[in-house]
Formats: sequence, C-alpha cells, structure tokens
Amino acid sequence: MASFLSKLFKPKWQHASSEVRKNAIADLNSANNEEQQTLVQLMLNDAAADVRIAALKRLSDPATIIKHYASLKEEDKSQALEITAEQIKQLGLSLFDLIQNDQLLAEIIIASESQNDFMNGLARLQDEQALLAIASKANLSRVRQAATELIETEQNLQQVIDVARSKDKNVFQIAKAKLSAIRERKKLAQEQREQLLTLLSNLREHASTEDTNLYSAKLESLTQKWVTLSAIATEDETNQYQDLFYQCDVRSKQLAEESKNNAKTEDNENEVDPTQPNDRESNSEHSELSATLHTLNDTLDQLRKRAASAQEVSAIDAIIKTQETRWIESTKAQSIDKLTEKTYNTAMGLLRRYHNALQKLTQQSPALESLLDSKNEDSKEQLGKIIAKIDWPENFERPDVLARAMQQIASSKANKEAEKQRQDELENQLERQLMKLDASLEEKQLASSKKQMQLVRKTYGQLDKRRQNKLAASLKLRSAQLNELRDWQGFAASPQQERLCEAMEQLIEQHLDPQDKAAKIKSLQDEWKSLGGAQDQSLWERFSSASDTAFEPCAEFYSQQSQVKSNNLAKRAKMLEELSAFVEQNNWENPDWKGVEKINRQARNEWRDAYPVDHKKSRSLQEKFNAVLEKLDEKLASERARNLALKEDIVARAQALAESDDLNAAMQGAKTLQNEWQQVGITEHKKDRALWKAFRKSCDAIFERRDEERNKAKDAEKEQRNAARSALDAAKELVKEPFSETADAESALAQLRKEIKQLGDLPAKEKARLYDQYDKLIAQVKVQLKGLGFQQVINKWSEAERKAVLAYTAFAQGELDASKQEFVSTMRLDKSLESHFKRFWQDLGNGKVKPSDENAVKELCIRCEIAAGVSSPEQDQERRMQLQVSRLSEGLSSAGHQSREEQLEALLTNWYADMLISNELREVYERRIKACISAVFGAHEATTQESSKSALA
Repeated sequence: MASFLSKLFKPKWQHASSEVRKNAIADLNSANNEEQQTLVQLMLNDAAADVRIAALKRLSDPATIIKHYASLKEEDKSQALEITAEQIKQLGLSLFDLIQNDQLLAEIIIASESQNDFMNGLARLQDEQALLAIASKANLSRVRQAATELIETEQNLQQVIDVARSKDKNVFQIAKAKLSAIRERKKLAQEQREQLLTLLSNLREHASTEDTNLYSAKLESLTQKWVTLSAIATEDETNQYQDLFYQCDVRSKQLAEESKNNAKTEDNENEVDPTQPNDRESNSEHSELSATLHTLNDTLDQLRKRAASAQEVSAIDAIIKTQETRWIESTKAQSIDKLTEKTYNTAMGLLRRYHNALQKLTQQSPALESLLDSKNEDSKEQLGKIIAKIDWPENFERPDVLARAMQQIASSKANKEAEKQRQDELENQLERQLMKLDASLEEKQLASSKKQMQLVRKTYGQLDKRRQNKLAASLKLRSAQLNELRDWQGFAASPQQERLCEAMEQLIEQHLDPQDKAAKIKSLQDEWKSLGGAQDQSLWERFSSASDTAFEPCAEFYSQQSQVKSNNLAKRAKMLEELSAFVEQNNWENPDWKGVEKINRQARNEWRDAYPVDHKKSRSLQEKFNAVLEKLDEKLASERARNLALKEDIVARAQALAESDDLNAAMQGAKTLQNEWQQVGITEHKKDRALWKAFRKSCDAIFERRDEERNKAKDAEKEQRNAARSALDAAKELVKEPFSETADAESALAQLRKEIKQLGDLPAKEKARLYDQYDKLIAQVKVQLKGLGFQQVINKWSEAERKAVLAYTAFAQGELDASKQEFVSTMRLDKSLESHFKRFWQDLGNGKVKPSDENAVKELCIRCEIAAGVSSPEQDQERRMQLQVSRLSEGLSSAGHQSREEQLEALLTNWYADMLISNELREVYERRIKACISAVFGAHEATTQESSKSALA
C-alpha cells in the first residue's frame, strides 16, 4: 500500500519515463529556490540527455549554470555554454562579469564553439596560467593570438613558443616577438643600471680630479644624464649623487670665481689689441658650443631609450633654458657655421617638442586613465583626440599610459573591423546554407534537409542580434517546411524500409568477403538513415536484428584484424622506445652522422611497414614518434646546414682563388680546398651537387690559368731579357765620357742603381752576368764621384781659410770696413759655416774677439787630429794624451753620438770661423789641419765606395 501511494504522489520529474520528466520540467520555476535545486539535480544527474538539456534551458540564472559547470557531463558542456552565452547577452553582461575563477573561464573558453565571443574579455584574465591554457589549446588561432598578446612572463611565453612552433606560425611569431621585447627591456634596464653606476663613478672622479678644464660644462653634462637616470636610482644612490654633486658644485663656483678674478687681473696688466682675436676665449667659446650640442644630443638619446616621468617636466625645461642661454652667450662673440647652427636648432627643436608633449601628457593623464577603464565605445574616439593633441614625437619611448592608450585604439579598430568582417562572412555563409536547404527541401531529401538545417541553426546562432532579427522569419518558415517533410516521409518511407529489411535478411545467407559484406551492411544502414527513421518501431527492430546477424561473420575477421593492429601497435611502441633512447643517449658531441641518417631512414620505413593499426589508439604514439623524428631531423638539419655552410665557404674561397693574381697560391689553395671538401660530412644531396659543380668550375679555371701563365711567362722572359740588354747598352753609353759635375755623376749613379733594381725575373745566370756588368759601371761612376766630391771639400775649406786670413789681416790693420766686401764668400758655403763667419765678422767689429794665444791654437789643432785619427808631432803627444783622457772622463760629451766627419766639421768651423788666429801661427798649424781634412773626407769617400760595392754584391 505504501509503495502504491509513493508512486501515486511521486513528482513527475522523478517519473521512469524520460519524456514525462522532460515535460514536467516546464512546470518547474527556477525563481523558486527549492525548484531551482531540483532543476540543478536534473541538469547534473538525469540519465537522459534531453532531460538534462531541458533542465539547463529552464534555469534562467546563468550564474547557477556556471557555478555547476565543472560538474556537468562532458557532452552537455558545449550546449550549456551556448545557453549561458545567450542568457548573458540578454542581461547585457559577459562571462567575465560572472566568473571570478580564471582557470574555469579558460576551461569554458577552450570548450566553447564560439570562442570569438570571448575575444574582447581576455584582457580581464589576471591568471597567466589561464591565458597560457587558452593560448595553447583554444581552437581558433585568433583567440590563441589574443591570449598570447596578454602573457607577460618569459617562462609562459617560452611554453607557448614550444607548443606553437610547428602548429601556429602567427602565435609562434607573437610569442617570440613578446619574449624578445621582454628580454630587450631587461637588457635596457641593465644598461641603464650600468650607465647609472658609471655616472656616479664619473661624478666621484670629477669631484677629485685635478683637470679643471671645462669643469662646469662637464658637471652640467653629468647632471643632465642624472635627470634621465634618476628614476631608476635607489635611495642610497640618490644620496651619493647629492653628496657628490654638492662637492662638485662648490668647486665649480670656486673655479668660476677664480677665473673671474684672473680675468680682471689680466685686463689690468695687459693691454690687448681689440682688433686681434683672443685665441683662448675663442677656444673656450668653441668648447662651450660643443658642450651644448653634446648635452642636447645626450639628453635626446636618453629620452629615446627611456620615457620621462611627469616629475621630469621641470628638469627638461631647465635643460632647455640653460642650454639656450649657454648657446646665446657662446655665439655672441663669434660666428658659427651653418651646419653647427642647423644641428643645434634641430636638437633644440626636438627637445622642445618632447617637452611640450610631456607637459600635455601630464595634464591629460587622469583623463587617459579614466577612458582606459571605460567600456564605452565613445571612449575610443576621445582617446584618439587626446593622443592627437599630445602629438608625441616618433622614435621616443612612450610612457606607460600613452602606450596603453595607443594600443587600445589600435586593438579596438582591429577588433571592430574583424568582427564586422566575420559577421559579413557568417551572413554570406548562412545565405549559401539556406540555398542548399531550399534545394534539399524542394527535392524532398529529409536527411540532407536535417543536416542543412543543423548547419543553418549553428551559423544563425553566431550572428549578432540585428542580423538574427532580419533572418528570423526566413528561418522559421524553413523549420515549418522541414517538419512537414519529416511527417510526409514517415509514411512514404515504410515500403522502402520493408525492402531494406528484406535485403539485409538476404545478406545473412550470402557468403562474401568480410570486408565486402561489411561494406554492403553499411550501405544498407546509410540508406535506412537517409529515409529519416521508421514510424513503426517493430520494423526498426527487425532491420537492426538482421544487421547484427549479417555482421557476425565480419566480427571474427575484424577481431583478427584487431590482433594484427595490436601487434603492429606493439611494434611501433617498441620502435618508439628504441628511437627515443637513441636520440636521448647518443653522443651528440661526436656522432656518426652517416649512421644517424641511416637510422632515420630505417625508422621511417619500419614504422610504415607496421601497418595497419588502430588509428585512434596509435594517435598518441604517432604524435610521439613524429616529435622524436622532429628532434632527429632538427639535429640532422643542423648538421647538414653546418656542413653546407662549410662547403659554401669552400666554394666562395675557390671562387676568390680563381680571381686571385697569385696563381701559385691559388693552385696550392685549390688542392687544399679539395682535401677540405672530402673531410666535410653529410649534406642535402641536391644542394651538394650544385655546390660541387660550382667548386669544380673554379678549380678548373685556376689550372687553366696555370697553363696560360706558363706560356705568358716564356714570352715575358724573352722580352725582359731583350729589354735588360738594351738598358745595359744604354748604361755603357751613359758612363762612356768622364763627368765634369758632381750632380751629373750622382744622376748617372742613381740611374744605374734604378736600372739594376728593374732587371725583373730573369734566369739566374743571365741576371748574375748583368749584375756583374752593372757593378763595373757603378764602380767607374763612383771613382769619378769621389774625385769630384773630395775636390768640393778642399774648395770649401780653402775658401774658409781665405776668409779667416782676411779677417785677421783686416783686424790687425784696422781696415774691417774696407775689407767687408772682400770678406763676402766667393763660393756657396754651408748655411751653418756661413752663419759662423757672419757672427765672427760682427764680433770683430764690436771688439768682442781677441787674437788666440798659441796654446789655444795648438790645443784646437790637436783636437782636430784626435777627431781625424791623425798622429800628432812628438812634442805634442803629452798634451794629446791629456786631452784624450779629459774626453774619456767627460763621457765623450755629445761627440760620442757624432761621426768623425761631424766632429771634424765642428772643430774646423771653430778653427776658421770662431778663433782669431794670427797669420804666423796659422802657417805653423795649417798643414796639420789640411792633413786632417784629407784623412777624414778622403777616407770617407773611399769607405762610401766600398760600402756601395758590397751592398750591390
């Protein structure tokens, strides 16, 4: 009785029939908490899918569905998302407004078939792991790209790169670019830290330096650098800077005061011609101009790398004013070239523009932040106007708020355009689908019509509200037409379904190949499906039973096939294990690349032979096998590329050798390159053949040149031999007659030496014969040149003797003025000697010169003999020894660094042009002086001749 009552009062949503439960759901009110819980239980736990979906649709609160989304059955989640999305749209919200769990949001987005709906909300995800999941697993590339754009950590971007490397080029490029940008920012930050530390070090050095040149300008330059780097300085570094700046500033003021005082003192002490430029002031002003340009350019460089903050507006304004004043003051006293002025105007104009833009940005920052947080579409237009008004200069780092604003405008424009384009494509797609649906309905094709209607509804659901409203009536009409066709075909299909039952029953008795029989069974089943199902359940059960019976012989065949597939799957698993172990454990520092190539080919062939396999079960193995092969291919490709580069380098070097002028080096190099080619490892065959052809072409060209050069060398040798003999004949004519002038002899000697150097490449015997004849000619010229040279020396000192005797005679007779004209040199003397005589004559006239006594004259004569290496008379040997000892004790003074000729020249100049020697004394010692001249300058000529002859030999 109790059981009966419980059945009598049991709610309909608990009925055994799924159809009754489904109908009962319509009476449940989701606004009632108790009935809402009932709907949730049905949504989660009911055995019938249509009941669960009905409960889903009945729940009016999307938050409730989202709350239990994770507990839904997998096959219901997609439809749950569609229902929830529609409800959220009606409320004017989005999933992002209802779900705070980013991981759940990511799961929903990945599972959704309408991922485009979530594009604009991705930026609200804070959990990068959720963004990483979307970037890696979302179906649509556009969604993966958008998620990748929002990932900011290196580790997660690297994971995206690893996943997308061979799957999505766009995502891969975005992730790679962002990762590069992050690393670049880190690098820039590190560079700025290094610049800051360098600045403090330079400032510390500046505070203690002894170099006060442009001290204030250097301090100002360091101060400007601090302006751009101060934002990244720690409190301790800021304190260091302030202490050091204070020390430098005090010192700068002291130096300025000292400079001012010194300037006043110099003005009082010196009368300066105002028409003459002051070089020091000019240099100072030029330095000031250079320092101004340096400060401006350095400031601009800093601002290009790092965006200034609002607090730096005044600092930049100060730089502009100080540098402008500095420029004006520096250009008052001097004119500047147009290029320097243009450089200054360009830099100052750019800095002013930056300063104005930064001022406007500082004023507009609150408005920008407010508009960035706004979801109103009008805010994008206002953002654009503000950005245009700010007019931020190009190639300068943008502050964060400006960069975000510009990015949002670009993103908004791109999203709007992309969404409009997508909607247009969907509408066009829907029109094409409707045309196909109309054709199927016209031809009474129920199965095709149902399939087309599903596609139409799916596309229709992706359209925006405006387009849905426009097409709603058209879709409703075709739904009605489909229902009519379904009802009509239910009755019309019965005779055909009867025929199919009979055909399937006949197939049971037929002995066919299992695969052929299975194909026929499937064909009959497909035909049954095309009729749209049976109105009579017993007819369907008859057809189904006959299908099962007919398939029994096929089952055994497929069981055997299953075993084959299982065995092949095991083979592949074993191959994968061995190949993976090889890739992981092989010595890749020194591999056998030819062996690796063979293993690569063999693995592919054996994997292909292990077929057939169950594709579903082997999918995971195939992916792993492909991944291992990809690693192996990467290693092989890397090695092939490396070897290809080596061969390309060999070809390039061979081509360079083919163009080289040094044929012997080219031939030797070609042989070396041929050996190198043999040592290079594996390469791609096609590219290798092309390189080999180019290599052989260059080598052939080199050895063809060798043959040509040999023939040319023979002809050239003959020409050189004839030319050398002709030159020798001309040289003999040149020295045939004696020379009357030293210049002519020296010219002839130079000509002979030039010709002997130009003999060129001749056979050794021929060249030796020519050298010998040229040596004889050179020796003849030198003999004549020696005689001419020594005569000039004799003439020079004879003239010196004449002037010395005349000077003493005029002095002794008191006729200096009368003898002045006679004292003029009758031949050209050395400039130094002439200068000595001029001064000697002036000193005679001024009474500064007195006649030298005999001891001084004798001592100077002995010094000349010591310098010339000539022996002195017996009576002077003791004094000579004293003088030599004196020279040794004095370290030979500067004479130790002079030649004999130079020492004697100096002593002779003293003898003739510095000492006033009586004619009587001169007659006593002049013979000894001439012996010194002959000994040194005559020996010098002989030595020169011998040295030249030795050098030529």
